[in-house]
Order: sequence, then C-alpha cells, then structure tokens
Amino acid sequence: MSQHHSMDAVALDPDKFKIRLENERVRVLEVQLAPGQSHAMHWHPRHLIYTLTSYRVRDTYPDGSTKEMERPAGEILWGDELTHAAENIGDTPVHALIIEFKDA
Repeated sequence: MSQHHSMDAVALDPDKFKIRLENERVRVLEVQLAPGQSHAMHWHPRHLIYTLTSYRVRDTYPDGSTKEMERPAGEILWGDELTHAAENIGDTPVHALIIEFKDA
C-alpha cells in the first residue's frame, strides 16, 4: 500500500472511512455515506465488499468515466485493485465493510 499512501481512503475521508481491523494480511474498513454524500478519489488493493445496507452509488474513475450500481444488503463483492470516487445517489445510507488484502 505504500506506493498509494497519498490515495488512502481513511486519510482522505476519515469521517466516512474507519479502520475496524488491521494486521499483516488485511485491513477492514467500515464506510458510511449519507444520501447525497460523496468521498474523494482513493485507491483500494484487491478487496471484498460486504454491504450492510441496500444502496445506490455512482463511481467515478480517474479517466472521468462513471458507473452506477445498485447493491442489496448482504451482498459480497470481489474487487480487483481500484482507484475511484463514489457518490451516494440513492435515498438510503451506504454502509459497508471493505476487506482489503495486503500482498504477502
């Protein structure tokens, strides 16, 4: 993660991302976004997302492209390395756990 330290989600948006567990293998983040809120462009290594609420978001990528996604509560998603920003475009809060994998 050191090469992407300046794009760390927790450092950029500490009011939206909280570290819930960190060790030599993983970092578990809790993310919360109220309807209409967004977070800064940041980077994740390979990761899993576990959605705690149903929500709708718009991701924006470094090239300016966007993708809208609707996620039900209880979904588990795999994610490769990713740089993005997100905006909650729904009527419900975003609440999810992000499990980031550290390279051994």
